[in-house]
Amino acid sequence: MAIQSSKAGEPAAVAKVRNADALIDNGLSLADRVYIYITEQISDGALRGGDVILESRLAEKLDLSRTPIRDALGRLEGEGLLVRSERALTVRKVTVKEFMDMLFIRRLVEPEAARLACGQIPTADLLELRDRVDRNDWNAVDSRRWTLDEEIHLRIANAVHNDYMGELVRHLRRRTLLFEMIEFPGQIKSGREEHLRLIDALIENDPMKARQAMQDHLDSLRDGVIEQLRSY
Repeated sequence: MAIQSSKAGEPAAVAKVRNADALIDNGLSLADRVYIYITEQISDGALRGGDVILESRLAEKLDLSRTPIRDALGRLEGEGLLVRSERALTVRKVTVKEFMDMLFIRRLVEPEAARLACGQIPTADLLELRDRVDRNDWNAVDSRRWTLDEEIHLRIANAVHNDYMGELVRHLRRRTLLFEMIEFPGQIKSGREEHLRLIDALIENDPMKARQAMQDHLDSLRDGVIEQLRSY
C-alpha cells in the first residue's frame, strides 16, 4: 500500500504506526510518516542497536520515492538515533554506562529547569497539557506516549529561555529514550501520576515542588531500568 500524500489544511497529528499499511493519510508529510514508522520499529523492538537502515529497502517496503526516505533518515541521524558508519546508517547503540551517565546529567539539569519554569508557562497551556496526560494511554508501546513525554520535558526546558539548556535536554532525552526503546521495548513506563504531579506543581507555581517532582520522575526512570537489568 502506498503512503498517500497529506491533504492541505489538515492538522498535523502523530498517529500510532505499526507497519507500512498503517501509514495512511493523517495530515502528516511523507517524511514525517517515514520518521514515525522507523521510530515505531525501534520502540517495538523490530529494529535493534547496530541494525543497518537501507534507503532502497525502505523505499520498496513503503512504496515511496527516495526523497522523503532520505529526509526522514537525515532527521533521525541529526537527532542521534541513527549513526553513519562508513557509508551505512545504523541504529545507534547506547550502553548501560552511557545511559546512566546521561541520566545523571539529566538529574542535575532538569529539576533545576522545572524550578525555573514556574511562572513561565501559561496556566491555560498547563491545564491543556494536564488533560492530555490524564487521557493518554501510558501503557501503549507507540510514538504517542514518548511524544507527549518529550513535549512535557522540552516545554519545561524551553520555558527557561536558555537555548543551551533546551538543546542539552533534548539531546540527552533522545539518547536515554533510545536505550529504553531498544533494550527494554515496552517495559519502561513513564507514569501518568509522575507527570501529573509535575504539571500540578507548575500550575501551583511552586518551584521547590516542581523541582522535586522532576527529580522523583527521573529517579523512577533510573530505578525502573535497574530493575529490568537485575531481572536479566
